[in-house]
Amino acid sequence: MELNARTKKAKNRYILFKTLSICLTFLPLIVYVIMAFIKGAPLQKFTMGCMVTLALIFVMLNVIMKYNIRSTVWVLILGIYLCLDNITPLLIIMAVSTILDEFVVSKLAIKYKNQFTINKEIDLRGQV
Repeated sequence: MELNARTKKAKNRYILFKTLSICLTFLPLIVYVIMAFIKGAPLQKFTMGCMVTLALIFVMLNVIMKYNIRSTVWVLILGIYLCLDNITPLLIIMAVSTILDEFVVSKLAIKYKNQFTINKEIDLRGQV
């Protein structure tokens, strides 16, 4: 199946905005989890490890059971709070990135996914 230029462009933009959406959601958390492991005392590092393990279990449940467990982010933030003194910058970064993701990036990802689906269907019809 050969995709035309418009279909490829819509697909590439969808992939770009979907990747950006995932990065806006998880990258700040990953950076602060690493910082918590670096700066924390041994007991704090153990606690952070437990929180990361619990969050990974929640993620696996999300994938396997198709649940939408939203507390995963908060479990990680709680672990980071226990390891670091000041998490205000993290909360501000998460708030800004979540708002940006919800109002701009995710909407663009949906738009380009729909364009890709429509153009792909048109390409298939043109080949028949």
